[in-house]
Amino acid sequence: MKSQISLDNRLFGIPCREVVTYTVHSLIKHFDFFNKLGKNEWTFEKITKEFGFDGRVFDATLNYLRKEGLLEKSGIDSTKYVLTKDALRFLTREGKNDLSSFVTILEGCVPNKAADAIAFALTTGTSAKWNETESWSAAMKSGAISQRFSEGMMARGKYLSETLVTSLKDVLSDRRSLLDIGGSLGDYSGVFARNNPNLQCAVFDLPKVIEGTKRNISQRGYERVITVDGDFFSDNLPKGYDAHFYSNVLHDWTQEKVKVLLKKSHEALNPSGKIIIHGMHLNSDKTGPELAIDHSLYLSVFTEGRNYSTKEISEMLKGVGFKRSQKYHSAGGYSAIVATK
Repeated sequence: MKSQISLDNRLFGIPCREVVTYTVHSLIKHFDFFNKLGKNEWTFEKITKEFGFDGRVFDATLNYLRKEGLLEKSGIDSTKYVLTKDALRFLTREGKNDLSSFVTILEGCVPNKAADAIAFALTTGTSAKWNETESWSAAMKSGAISQRFSEGMMARGKYLSETLVTSLKDVLSDRRSLLDIGGSLGDYSGVFARNNPNLQCAVFDLPKVIEGTKRNISQRGYERVITVDGDFFSDNLPKGYDAHFYSNVLHDWTQEKVKVLLKKSHEALNPSGKIIIHGMHLNSDKTGPELAIDHSLYLSVFTEGRNYSTKEISEMLKGVGFKRSQKYHSAGGYSAIVATK
C-alpha cells in the first residue's frame, strides 16, 4: 500500500527523524518518565515541575507523545493527561509487555547523542549544540554553518516558492515593496519579484548570510531584489515597505522574541501593510499535522523555538496591533498566515 503522506512531506521530515526516533529513548533513559507517570492523572504544570522540564520544550514533547498514542487527555475538556493503554502496557514495569529495555538497546551508539541532546533541552530550556562547540544561532552568526545552512534553505525555498507564489497571488498583487526578513539566499524574493512585475524586494539577513545572498541573486538573475544586512533583534527593521515576509524564521525563537519581531514589523510597515508568516503551523489544539508536530520537537531541541499553532500566531499578531489573519496553504505541509496593519 502506498504511503498516505506525499513524498515531499516525507522528505521534509528527514532532518527531524533522529530527534523523534530518540525521544522515547531519552524519556526512559534520563527520567524513567513512563514509570513515574504510571496510572495517575497529571497536569502540564505538574509534569514540568516533577521532572524539571522547560515548558517550551515539553510543550513540543507533549504534542509528540499525544500524536504517537502514548499520552492522552483524561477527558474531552480535561487539562489533565494520562498514559494510554499502550504506554502502560509496553513502557512501564507493571505493564504486561514491558519493552522499555528494548527501546534503549542502542545505548552507547553514536545516535544516542540525540537522546542526550533531548534531555539537555528538556531540563535546561537551552538549545542543544548544533556542532561540537556552538548553538545553531551562534554558528550562524560566526559563519561556521551559514553557507551550508543557507544552501539547504535555498533548496527548500526554491521548491516551496513555486506553490506559495500562486497561493499569495491576491495578497501580493497590490504590493509594491516587500522586505524578506531572515530571507537567507533570497529565493523567495526572487520568485515573488519575477511573478509580480511591480514588486521590489529586499532581503534582510545577517552579514555572513548576505555574502551568499548577493552571489545567489547574481547567479540566478533575480531582478528587483536588493540586500540589507543586519540583525533583526539588535537593529531596527528598515522602513518604507508595504509587505513583510518571514519564512521559517519565527519558529526558531521563543514566544517572547517572536512578539518582539512582530512588534518591530508593525512599527516599520507602511500603513495597511501586510505581514506574511510562512512555515509549518500546528492546528489550534496542537493535535496535527503529524509532520508539523515532529518538526516542532526537533526545533525545540536545537533552536530557541518550536512550531506555533495558527491560534498562537493569530493571538500574537493581534497582540501587537495586526488584524484580519488569514491562512493560505503552500506545499509540503507548509502554510502562510497573513495579517494587515
